[in-house]
Amino acid sequence: MSISALKFALPLFVLISIFGCINTNTTYKEIPDNEIPDVPDRNEIVMSKGMKITATTHEGTIIITAGKGLKRSYTWEGSTRSVVMWPRSKRWYGSLGIYFPGPGDHWEKHNGITRGVVQEGQMHFDTMEDALEWLKPPHSTYKTNYCVYKNDGLVICYSKDLRRHQLNVDLWQIFIGGKILSKYQESAAIDECKRGEGYVSCTYYPAHMKKSCHIGGEKPKSLLGSQDDNIKVEFLQ
Repeated sequence: MSISALKFALPLFVLISIFGCINTNTTYKEIPDNEIPDVPDRNEIVMSKGMKITATTHEGTIIITAGKGLKRSYTWEGSTRSVVMWPRSKRWYGSLGIYFPGPGDHWEKHNGITRGVVQEGQMHFDTMEDALEWLKPPHSTYKTNYCVYKNDGLVICYSKDLRRHQLNVDLWQIFIGGKILSKYQESAAIDECKRGEGYVSCTYYPAHMKKSCHIGGEKPKSLLGSQDDNIKVEFLQ
């Protein structure tokens, strides 16, 4: 499954997909390492410099490598592309991590892909049951096998949308049972209803997003449905 298989992600990809349809002809320029910003202390990330994650999903194999600070590199089908991520200033659909929305065609084309829509962050849950519920796909139109996860709560989602020349990669680390109230609370989890002529359209968000976010929990030791053999974590010298 793609990240879209996770319940909070659908609105993100709707917005990103619309934005991606605009041909801005933006070219992503490689930034020298000495100019790459560090990750702000507030942001909840997964990777540290030199960490490499290889995951195999229904789409194929994706390799994510963490460079200095906000730099992340993505390798698929024999080629690598990099971005400097954007830190979130507010918790959004549970995440206070980092992301890159893929403005324009910012990559040199590789196998039909010219842009990356990627994110990385932590997901905090009160209970194991909440975490397992979050991992379920929300809609039958999305296939669950675009995501894989380990028993320790490391989640990787990888898919492609060739119509939009788009690579989608999400990386998450689940934590359970946090006791420390986060300074940064949810900014997106609000039920919304739009009224038009003769109709009412409503969006409902998962219940856990409406709770206060507590951090400082622990990684799970076992998750139903995990595929540890499909994920390899290394630390480069």
